[in-house]
Amino acid sequence: MHKFSLKKQFLLPKYWPTWIGLGFLYLIVKLPYQWQLNVGKFIGNISYLLGKRRRHIAKTNITLCFPDKSSHEQEVLLKRHFQALGIGLIETGMAFFMSDKHIKNRTQVKGIEHLNNAYNKGHGIILLASHFTTLELAIRIVTQSTAIPIHGVYREQKNLLFSELLFYFRHRFNSIPISRHDPHGVMSSLKQGAPVFYLPDQDYGSRFRHIFVPFFGVPAATIVSTARIARISQAAVIPLVFHRKKDNSGYHIEFRPALDNFPTNDIKADTQRINKTIESVIECAPEQYFWVHRRFKTRPSGEKKLY
Repeated sequence: MHKFSLKKQFLLPKYWPTWIGLGFLYLIVKLPYQWQLNVGKFIGNISYLLGKRRRHIAKTNITLCFPDKSSHEQEVLLKRHFQALGIGLIETGMAFFMSDKHIKNRTQVKGIEHLNNAYNKGHGIILLASHFTTLELAIRIVTQSTAIPIHGVYREQKNLLFSELLFYFRHRFNSIPISRHDPHGVMSSLKQGAPVFYLPDQDYGSRFRHIFVPFFGVPAATIVSTARIARISQAAVIPLVFHRKKDNSGYHIEFRPALDNFPTNDIKADTQRINKTIESVIECAPEQYFWVHRRFKTRPSGEKKLY
């Protein structure tokens, strides 16, 4: 297991706020579950009031993706999203510090047979996930739900201490991190027959090859690697659903059946199918999707910027 190394630089004053934040999360996780959610909502409400730039981004995304909703409905969704962001911070603390027993008691897992069936075929599995506010806790729950080690593509954080801790905690709970800058690592894991937590739902700019296909009806720069990796590795693509239940009683995790007849010889159709699949997952709990990301920052030639 990867061990956390307390480097001297992590004791510098610039990392003190991170240590204080971790201590805060540790203490909050000791509270009753509903109290934890209430603290998260409070943080989210403050973020909504103070986070002008992020509020603008999320509002723009919600307006573009849900044009059929009234302005009032869009505003309600926006506020609920910021509450979900605040709760997501607390849920990251749960992922780090909550016991297996407490997490299991609040988790409903469906469709694990789809994961097991694909794993037994030995060709690897792309767990098609998306950026939800519950993401870190979902990774912990998924790894806890199966004896199969889960490999996960992750993004290195600018905060070196938090990045090191994230790497440590994921290793601790049976998740094997792969840098998003290491495509060979992804292929190696799949060729070993491992499930790989894969999130192709953000705008990664010019660093990764992309095409424009609709996302909730809006042209969105979408990476084409999902279909290509699946073709080369012969991996099954299993959509993964994870969100906090509407009654706030716990968490729903669902492994859907592997995509049939995927990939095809049509990269555009395959990429569009990935987006449609992700849309169907988002619709299960739209307020918990990560709308503060600039999903439409890259525009087709000649189009004006949206943010």
